[in-house]
Amino acid sequence: MSRIKLFENFQDGTLDDIDDMLISLIDRGLLKIKNKPYFSYEESYDEEGEYQAGIPKIFIRYYITQDLGMINSIEKLDNVIDLLNEFKDSLHRLDQFSSYMIDLGRKELEIKLSVPNNIKDIFDRVSINDESAGFRYNYDEDIDYVPYDVRVSFMVDENLKILVSLAIKTKGVTHTIQQLEEPMKKHFTQYELKYVQTRDMIGTWIWEFITE
Repeated sequence: MSRIKLFENFQDGTLDDIDDMLISLIDRGLLKIKNKPYFSYEESYDEEGEYQAGIPKIFIRYYITQDLGMINSIEKLDNVIDLLNEFKDSLHRLDQFSSYMIDLGRKELEIKLSVPNNIKDIFDRVSINDESAGFRYNYDEDIDYVPYDVRVSFMVDENLKILVSLAIKTKGVTHTIQQLEEPMKKHFTQYELKYVQTRDMIGTWIWEFITE
C-alpha cells in the first residue's frame, strides 16, 4: 500500500510533501493501516446541548504491530517508551481541529484529521438528515442553470485527496447531460476542485471533482 502523508497544512487546502515520522513507523513495520481513510462527520452541539452542525473529518485507523502489553524487562520498557515518544513527535503536528486516540490494549492508533477549507465550505452547504444514508447529502445552494436537486458524496483516496461526486437523478429531467455539464463545472471549480469526469449511470448522472 502507498505511504500515506498524514500531517500537512490542510488550512490552505494543499497537499505538499513533508517529512512525516509516521511514514517512518509504517516503513519500519511498527504501524499498519487497519482501515482505509474515509470521510465522515462528527456531530456538534451548542452550549445548550442542541444539535448545531456536523464537523467533517478524515478518519484513519492503524494497527500497532509492536507488543505493548506485558513488560518484563528494561529493554522492552525502553522500546515502548521510544515508540510512544515517536508517536508524540508525530501527533503534535496535528492542527487544533484534528484529534487522535491511542488504545494500548487493542494496539490501535486512530486519527481524525480536519479537512481542507474548500471541502468544509461545500459541507457547510449540505443538509444532514435521515435521508443522508450512505453519506450522500443534499446540496442546498442554488446552481445557476441547474434546476434540479443535487446530491453530494465524499470519498478519500490513499493520498488523502478527497473525491467529490455530484449526482442528479434523471427522472423528470428535461435537460441533457451536456447542457448541465458546464454549469456544474463552473459552480464546483470555484471551490478550487479539479474536474475529473462525467458519468452517465442508469437513472443518475454523476460529476466527479477532486482536491488538488
